[in-house]
Amino acid sequence: MQEIIKIFCFFSYVLNNSPHHLPEAQLAKIFEEKKATVQELNTLAQKHFLRPKNAERMSNEAIQHYKKLCSGLSSEQKKQIINLFYNLGYITSIYPKRNTSPDIILIQGSTVPNMRERLMFLAKNIEEGIILLKPETQIIFLVGERPLFSMETKDILLNPSPYLKDPHWRIPKILPHDEREASKLIWGQLQLPLSLREKKPIFIEAIKQQDSARAQTMDCVQLWLQGIVPKTHKKVLMISNNPYIQYQKDVTDLGILKAGFNTFFDVEGVGRSFDINDQDIDITIGILMDTLARVLYVDNQLQEINILK
Repeated sequence: MQEIIKIFCFFSYVLNNSPHHLPEAQLAKIFEEKKATVQELNTLAQKHFLRPKNAERMSNEAIQHYKKLCSGLSSEQKKQIINLFYNLGYITSIYPKRNTSPDIILIQGSTVPNMRERLMFLAKNIEEGIILLKPETQIIFLVGERPLFSMETKDILLNPSPYLKDPHWRIPKILPHDEREASKLIWGQLQLPLSLREKKPIFIEAIKQQDSARAQTMDCVQLWLQGIVPKTHKKVLMISNNPYIQYQKDVTDLGILKAGFNTFFDVEGVGRSFDINDQDIDITIGILMDTLARVLYVDNQLQEINILK
């Protein structure tokens, strides 16, 4: 929590000079005493740090938001914020520690390059003996209704470099136009360890909500949980990539908690690092702040449900 408050303090010029939903005394406490609740931080984050609604992460609208947000920061302050996110675990790769022999492996849907990264992160960890697949281990893709972005071109779909193609894979007559279709192409296309290739993955294909541009992580989690009647404790390994590992892990936990299955599923979130070297630092910080705002929103819900229980 202290790292998060320190990050917020760097943006005091934003929070002090615009309307907010906290009394001045509470805002002063955050900046001066470095004390705040998840609820207070969430209130500020939803107001100031989220990218515009329905704007994709790398859209022009979102990038303008990131630039404006970071406009009052010095180069040194930006470096300090990045270091705090390192401390929070939002940048480096995260490897499994307790669920190394999982009953269920959830692969979160994303762009074509990200889904490849996630699947190959799993493959590499299997090859290195970090993750052990059991005969009963399920591989589940949580994918949703989303038209492919303009950057997810035919060349991107057909060329998995730097990863190798499965020698038995053939180019389909009709290429995917949607994340759900793309996930199946990626599974068949990539050269995978035999123990993984032998698995028959389950594709959970969520549709978007009426007011959303695409299906969200929670839509996929809730669809996966529909019809499940858990009888035994399951170790779940959730694969994403940073900076989204904590957020998608928390959403998965929230979906499980809402379904009343929290005593049956132990979820551990893992994934590869956030590559920040070749990206504008303002965009990097903007994405990190947007993601942090989403984490706080979900954590606030988790806290409220646990208090009620």
